[in-house]
Amino acid sequence: MDEMTNEFEETSKLIWTEFLTTIQTDKEKTYFHYSDLESAKSIIEKSVVWATYIKHSNDFTEFEHGMNMFIEHIKKSDILNPIIKENEVILRYFEDQLNQPSMKPFIFCFSEVQDQLSQWRGYADFGKGACTGFQFSKEGLPKFSLLKKVIYSDSEKILIIENIIKKYENLASKIGSHLPTVLKQAWWARFVSDLISVIVIQSCFFKDVTFAEEKEYRLVFYKHDYNQFEFRNSGNRYITFVKEKINVDFNKIILGPITQKITFESFTFMKKTYLLPFTVEKSKIPFH
Repeated sequence: MDEMTNEFEETSKLIWTEFLTTIQTDKEKTYFHYSDLESAKSIIEKSVVWATYIKHSNDFTEFEHGMNMFIEHIKKSDILNPIIKENEVILRYFEDQLNQPSMKPFIFCFSEVQDQLSQWRGYADFGKGACTGFQFSKEGLPKFSLLKKVIYSDSEKILIIENIIKKYENLASKIGSHLPTVLKQAWWARFVSDLISVIVIQSCFFKDVTFAEEKEYRLVFYKHDYNQFEFRNSGNRYITFVKEKINVDFNKIILGPITQKITFESFTFMKKTYLLPFTVEKSKIPFH
């Protein structure tokens, strides 16, 4: 039993280390966030980001895309065979969790690219918003969060999925063959919970190749209580979000290509009021 416990812990740790560890952030690197003006102002004033529930984001279909890729490869693998043979209750729990995972990840998005027309249109109030430049270190990230580069290549996604499944297949086989029946229910539940968590979080970093020009990074927050959830209007829909404090430096604010002169002046005053060392610039993109 102790040997199985140690192996489970080691497998889980290896997967988190290999696939779900925050990148080593470069303190000299700037990450850009496109938003409306009110969001940019709130971030600058409070160093608080509003992270959106992944299923309520602009890119919610991308999360489903990642989950569906995992489901497709799981069905082709042997990972479910020991569960199918022995425990239909756990199998149904596994399928339910894949469709409606209990883990609720929230995301905050960055880009390597500043002043990009498609992102002004898609994420920054159609050119009237702001592109805020962040610099931060790994130590500045909140607990229970991950910062990673988004993966666009399907071949790279498949490689990650297959590696994760392979590691868990081995563990599933050992649970099925080495444990007495009386202990298996609890172990299968733990196995499913751990695997689903990895699938859900990794799916947050998968995106369709048609968005590759955005060169996106995502900051994913993956552990919240329901009493932390807040709700706001976004266009014609209500979305769920959480507020997270982050330790960052702002080095640049680029105002959208169709913002007014008064907005430029106000952000310049804001910089002086809060004694912040960032530059205020206007987009160089012609936009009508």
